[in-house]
Amino acid sequence: MKKIILSFLIFSVVGVSAQTIIKDPLFNANGTGTSGSSVFDTELQPDGKILVGGGFITYNGVTVNGIVRLNTDGSIDDTFDTGVGALGGVVRSIKVQPDGKILIGGNFGNFNYNYHKGIVRLNSDGSFDDTFSVNFIEPQSYPPDVLDIEIAEDGKIYLAGDFIAGLNDLGTRCVCRVNAEGDFDSSFLPSFGEYDTVYSLTLAPDGDVYASGFFSYGVKAGLVKLNSDGTKDNAFTAGYTAYGTIEQTCILPDGGVLIGGLFKEDFSSNIFYTLGKLNSDGTFNAEFNVVQAPALNTNTNVVHDICLHNGNAIIAGNGLSYISESESDELFMIDMQGNVLPEFNTGNGFGFTNGNPSSVFSVTVQSDAKLLIGGRFNNYNSTSVSGLTRLLGLVLSTPSQVKESGLNVYYANGTNIQSVGQDIVAVEVYDITGKLVGSHMASGSVVRFDQNKSGIGFAKVLLANGQYYTLKIAL
Repeated sequence: MKKIILSFLIFSVVGVSAQTIIKDPLFNANGTGTSGSSVFDTELQPDGKILVGGGFITYNGVTVNGIVRLNTDGSIDDTFDTGVGALGGVVRSIKVQPDGKILIGGNFGNFNYNYHKGIVRLNSDGSFDDTFSVNFIEPQSYPPDVLDIEIAEDGKIYLAGDFIAGLNDLGTRCVCRVNAEGDFDSSFLPSFGEYDTVYSLTLAPDGDVYASGFFSYGVKAGLVKLNSDGTKDNAFTAGYTAYGTIEQTCILPDGGVLIGGLFKEDFSSNIFYTLGKLNSDGTFNAEFNVVQAPALNTNTNVVHDICLHNGNAIIAGNGLSYISESESDELFMIDMQGNVLPEFNTGNGFGFTNGNPSSVFSVTVQSDAKLLIGGRFNNYNSTSVSGLTRLLGLVLSTPSQVKESGLNVYYANGTNIQSVGQDIVAVEVYDITGKLVGSHMASGSVVRFDQNKSGIGFAKVLLANGQYYTLKIAL
């Protein structure tokens, strides 16, 4: 029997791009996930616990009404108790403050029978914090809808959505700024219209605020850059020409801004895009690779989230396969020139079998590079998963990491992968074309594959301690 240590077999330029990003089998391994509706937002706490918000009623069969906190393995954290949760609506946005308190935004009518509409603050154990309250000016039949929450370095809190906030004689629509107690900040007064909606905010390093959504701010549509007093940044506005709906923005290291939604380069154009890049002055970056959208339907082709990761950007939404040129509609990665990176391959991606298209609304990158994915789906690559999952990402292990892990490969009429000191939880083996040729869920130190393949392939090995390794093997 020939024994080869995997630490001598790592890496290959050819074939790595074809590996499929796999679901973390340790995450919520025995749970049923969400039921009732979608996951709209996830937020990591400094201790690694995971806050999840959406329109779902239950998680793993437990009634939570739109908000739940999970342990790092995806199980429910029983120390976080919100009572009956968000009633009469959904949770859209979650932010953890530096003091550990938690801001929850959405369109709910009350939270655990506390009649604070649109936004509440919770203590770290999930109990209601009655020291925080935002005054919304709306009729009782029309609850405010807080779609995004951002916290500035000075502790002030920015809210975006569909609402009027402030005092009876002084208020703002769609975007407001409040202090740590929720008191309206009258020194920040943007000017949105009656039928406008702001979907997201991005705080710039210079103190300005990018507000994106469905609106016409003067003659500009979908995006405006606001100064610290809420007036528009005229330098940015002069260069910006796009027309349409912008759902997300992301400031890049070079000062440019990625925008996602469904938009045209200007009002007179007949060509729509879902992804683009603006220069710092608001003009379109002509060198960024963009692909024309095939349909003019915001329910079919739209970007919902943009997340920077290792110098690239993860793009999430639905109906996006025309950009990625893959079978996956919901998730792909681009470099800073807009080129799709084939090594981030989600295979067939997400599916939803209840008649509506699957969508990914939220991507959060953990410190270990695993990806928390929230949205409207009930399977990933035909594996059942509802509303929330964690993907292992694409991380090629270094020779020193493999040596420390004690992973070995043996060849004897097949392939054996052995771990010294840690049980193997799961292994997937791919041939050079990226085709899955073997997979195994296990609880032991040795996994064996018998297959009629030859040549070089790749294995993804997940150990019981949560670490995983992407390895080159001989088939």
